[in-house]
Amino acid sequence: MHSLPITRRFLKNPLIGVAILLVGVAFFEALTWLFSFEKKMAIMQSFGGAGSYFGILMRGAVLPEIVTLLIVLMLINLVHQGLALRSVRLTPGGIGLYELTFLPVLLLAFPVFNPFTQTVRYLLVEFPDYDFNAFYTTHLVETFTWRIYFLYLLPVLIYGYGALNISLVKDLLSARAGGRTTVA
Repeated sequence: MHSLPITRRFLKNPLIGVAILLVGVAFFEALTWLFSFEKKMAIMQSFGGAGSYFGILMRGAVLPEIVTLLIVLMLINLVHQGLALRSVRLTPGGIGLYELTFLPVLLLAFPVFNPFTQTVRYLLVEFPDYDFNAFYTTHLVETFTWRIYFLYLLPVLIYGYGALNISLVKDLLSARAGGRTTVA
């Protein structure tokens, strides 16, 4: 049975993940503009025009979610190191078991990344009118709810499993090119 050495080159280079996230945001924005042009135009006008709209999109959504992505990637790398995952069996069961290993991490990542994501969001959106009480209440305490957890769950699963699978495919292509799959 063949096994694939795991290099995590993709997982160790968060800039690639950030680039993929930015492409995903651009794609999502393009779709929402395509299917809800009038609604998006009204939203953009309520923000004061295109510059303000895209500014708040970057400050309120994209940049804070980059923090979420980076923390999720860090947690995945920590699990690889902590469990000394060096290879994966190239069978459906082996790959499934490898991916299942990360499900608890992705399900429990929320309390790790949420304070950082919300802090960055607060600092970027509320600049320069900071109020610690408002920050503590609305960006920390009130975001630790089941509603917010489940709102984040799908994107975190997409970030995590997307990164794991892209990394596996890159490792597989690299190993096949170099003849480095091993027989176990």
